Amino acid sequence: MKQQYSVTDLTVTGMQCSVLFQIAAAFFCAALNELCSYFFGPTFPLYMDMIFTLLASYFGTLAGMLTAVLFHIFASLISHDTLTLLFSICSITSVIIIRETLKRNKKISLLDIILITFILSIVISVEGGLIYTFIYTKFDYIENNGSKYLTLLLVLQRIPLIFSAILARIPTNLLDKFIAVSVSWGIVFGIERLRMHKKTV
Repeated sequence: MKQQYSVTDLTVTGMQCSVLFQIAAAFFCAALNELCSYFFGPTFPLYMDMIFTLLASYFGTLAGMLTAVLFHIFASLISHDTLTLLFSICSITSVIIIRETLKRNKKISLLDIILITFILSIVISVEGGLIYTFIYTKFDYIENNGSKYLTLLLVLQRIPLIFSAILARIPTNLLDKFIAVSVSWGIVFGIERLRMHKKTV
């Protein structure tokens, strides 16, 4: 695995990793995502399922995309709910946003964390709301997270389901994605600083 050291102050860069490393990292990160979601998701009114997808995105597009898909496959097998696979679209979107940011800026700063969090939260809320509306309408699907209560509350105010599902996700996603973006960024920042330190020793 080759690494470009362009870290200056509080920024991180993408890593140049081999295909084999990216595949191995994807399985590892997908498993960590599932553990995080399984143990923390029911405890907090958050999704807690994207930290390691975003982390894998720094290793490469393949690692990020594969992590996104594998996590939802693992989740569907554990919950015996194949409809959850549709939400992999949201995870794939997060990978695209991280990779495009790195492609454009060559690095991600602390300020970028705020911008990425906002973009992710809005886009994924729209995607998630549309997906939920579709599978609820077609299959009477009921979500197993805190968003369902706010969605119900908004529906009771006679707001159409599609808008209720989208709006209900925004507050949760703002906090959830801020945690995911910040933690994944922090891990990469630590890795890069550790590697730079080893090169100077």
